[in-house]
Amino acid sequence: MLNSLLKTLYRNAQALIYTSRYEGFGLPTLEPMECQCPVIFRLTSSLSELVGDAASLFEPDSVDGLVNTMEIVVEEPELWASID
Repeated sequence: MLNSLLKTLYRNAQALIYTSRYEGFGLPTLEPMECQCPVIFRLTSSLSELVGDAASLFEPDSVDGLVNTMEIVVEEPELWASID
């Protein structure tokens, strides 16, 4: 369960960017999603199967892909407004 400060931080963040090559279950990506915070992570992550369309993915090792994904998340917040 998230504490109130962490929930406030996630709710006020524009996104969580998770670029880890190695992850366990991926708790750092699920917590912000609980607070309707957009999550951006690597396409090869096993988490893509878990979160489906509720996150934005970028190609591994692609700086341009990450930057483009970040721009979309910041410039088109309406895409994320309906994510539960």
